[in-house]
Amino acid sequence: MHKPEEFIPLIKHEVAHVFMDIISENKALPMWLKEGLAESLSVTCKVKNYEGLYLEDDFYKKLAMPWDWENRIKRGGYKISYLFVTYLIEKFGAKKIINLMKVCDKNYTERIFAKCFEKIYTVSLEKIADDFLKEI
Repeated sequence: MHKPEEFIPLIKHEVAHVFMDIISENKALPMWLKEGLAESLSVTCKVKNYEGLYLEDDFYKKLAMPWDWENRIKRGGYKISYLFVTYLIEKFGAKKIINLMKVCDKNYTERIFAKCFEKIYTVSLEKIADDFLKEI
């Protein structure tokens, strides 16, 4: 149940999903990208640090699939996704995220997404995720 003051940010979050679907032409995106970008655009996530978050080395893999998302929410899935997407935007610019959404495949697989990511960022997702973990 949401509080009344959360209504506008929640609407912004959901509208962000609509725009992501338009930009990506309904391509499959990992949950960390979809939810992290929606959180970033809507400012529903106010976390500024990583304290108390459980960050695994391969967090981006574990936060990718929708069928485990409910369990990941309990372990900070929205916050971790928000922080990682914010890191990508601050480090590489928002245009790369937009381009990534455009080149993604219609169906999500870890391998195909990793290739698309590397095509846009010119470095592997694994390397950027490792750098992200080192900076926190």
